[in-house]
Amino acid sequence: MKIAIVIPLKAKKVAGNWKIVEDSLFKTLESIRQQTDSHYYACVVGHDSPHYLTNNTKLFENIDFVNFDEIAPPILCNNSSKNQEKFEKDRCAKIQRGYAYLLDKYDDVTHLFPLDADDLLHKDFVRTLGALNQPNYIIENGYFYYLSSRLVNKTTSFSTYCGSSAILSRQLLEQEREQNGRFLFKHIGHVNMRDYLDKSGIAFVVPQKRLVMYVRDNGENISRQVNGSFARKLKRNAIMRLKSIMLSTPYIVKKFGVNE
Repeated sequence: MKIAIVIPLKAKKVAGNWKIVEDSLFKTLESIRQQTDSHYYACVVGHDSPHYLTNNTKLFENIDFVNFDEIAPPILCNNSSKNQEKFEKDRCAKIQRGYAYLLDKYDDVTHLFPLDADDLLHKDFVRTLGALNQPNYIIENGYFYYLSSRLVNKTTSFSTYCGSSAILSRQLLEQEREQNGRFLFKHIGHVNMRDYLDKSGIAFVVPQKRLVMYVRDNGENISRQVNGSFARKLKRNAIMRLKSIMLSTPYIVKKFGVNE
């Protein structure tokens, strides 16, 4: 098993704060570097390269930066729903580009995992999936890390909220391309991927171990513009705190590298 980890990166042009984007990605790459199993390949795909992935200052020797110029960065507007659609189109195009790059470079790729540029992997992510040895995986058991308040919540419906939730086999992706002429991640969103696999009779497993942490409230999430009333936000924060795990929990710190 060799997992192609593709990380689509937001363009500097549409980032509110490029330093936050760079810092968030750095932590994501650190969570990849700390993997206890090296059966993976990884690349970051973007319009702009973070300073630590340039040729002169590259800090992650096993993670490539792939320049993306197929489409221009999204032009944002005042409609958060339309912006979400534009970001998703940009994100999926970069995933497809990164996957093609890794397939061309390595002939033993068996799976594709799109990983958002601000999420964190458990150090045994690759090892756990390798031990399960299944064709496809959907992540449902995971964590939410609210960066602004330093709180962590557990979830059993991870794929509903986070795009870093589907690990699909090369065989399935090639089958979709040959039969339907499409790149599956472009046509089935993460919210619907589990239902699609289930209804299509495609085998998948849901790992019981919490393998991915969705980092929220960092100021550069795609969802940062989503509107909501003050009362709704207050209720959300209250529920979040009631369900939270202390960030100092050694397990969280050690396994995901969270050391805020």
